[in-house]
Amino acid sequence: MNARVCILTTVHRATDTRIYAHEAAALADAGYSTVLVAPWQDDVLLGHGVEYVPIRRIRSRSVRLVRSAFGMARLAKKQAADVYHIHDSELLLVGNLLARAGFLVIYDVHEDLPAQILGKSWIPPALRRPLSCVADKLELRLSRRLSGIVVATPAIARRFQNPVIVGNYPDLDRFPTGSGEIAPQGGSDVFFVGGITRARGAEIMIRAMGHLPRELDATLHLVGRMEPESFLEELQAIRGAERVRFVGELPWSRAWEQAVNSQGIGLLLYQPRPNHTEALPTKLFEYMAASMPVIASNFPLWQEIVLKHECGLVVNPTDPLAVAHAIRALLADGALRRKMGANGRQAIEREYNWGIERMKLLDLYGRIVS
Repeated sequence: MNARVCILTTVHRATDTRIYAHEAAALADAGYSTVLVAPWQDDVLLGHGVEYVPIRRIRSRSVRLVRSAFGMARLAKKQAADVYHIHDSELLLVGNLLARAGFLVIYDVHEDLPAQILGKSWIPPALRRPLSCVADKLELRLSRRLSGIVVATPAIARRFQNPVIVGNYPDLDRFPTGSGEIAPQGGSDVFFVGGITRARGAEIMIRAMGHLPRELDATLHLVGRMEPESFLEELQAIRGAERVRFVGELPWSRAWEQAVNSQGIGLLLYQPRPNHTEALPTKLFEYMAASMPVIASNFPLWQEIVLKHECGLVVNPTDPLAVAHAIRALLADGALRRKMGANGRQAIEREYNWGIERMKLLDLYGRIVS
């Protein structure tokens, strides 16, 4: 395969799981010459023969939109690629400039942009719906000029014409220890791995720990970056924080090594916001791949997956007491934890794994390039 692919992002890290570990690596392994243009990151050494072109990280979205579009288009052209794969809605203008110049462009849609805008607390409530409608129309219009659309979930797919759904499912090679076996006496640890924010239920998790009986030996491990950093002081003041270990951000492999070795429970308590209820967070499937029983928000889509595969419990994510009851129930029953952990792992091996999604991505590229 002689085609050259340039993957572009101004928002995500170079080591982002979907962008690098899954898609860039899959393309490079399939024989595509692959280069990743992404914000500068310390000590990044990409494998699989993927080239890395770092760019300056610009925090302001408006500045990125206005100032960097033409600069990114020029930088992209310098990579002399046959296909450009953009991962951010704000790069749609860049994608259109490249498409007008005769290049093949793929737009990879991670999130439901209109739903995201509806849930943004920093946007005045009266402006959210009008801005959401404008974003919806603009995104659809700009994406029509491109060669292909890749989306992360079926809910996002409904907005586009002829998209290819490539799910954010785990690579089984990155979870080789998931056997479903949990030591009968183990499992006193409760984990959340990812960005620690209010929207992802950090406050609810800690309050739930405060509702557990004092005699119950249980620790909540929060593994990830605090967003914003000032949020830490607020969380430490909540009743239940004495049972929380604020681990901080770790490399992906170390974070999940801790979670797997803990033989504990995975929490996924995203709060009910428009861009959450139909999302399919990677963490749900990573917990399952790690043979960890999950306690998840009772959104209909999540509930369907968790109950269908009997791999955890679903709760009202705004109710700390309900979360505490679920934690206590799983910590008290080692056999149930083992069964749910094994069920989750089996579901990943059968249905929700990157090996299946990888073929969808490569099929799209094969059709476009040929």
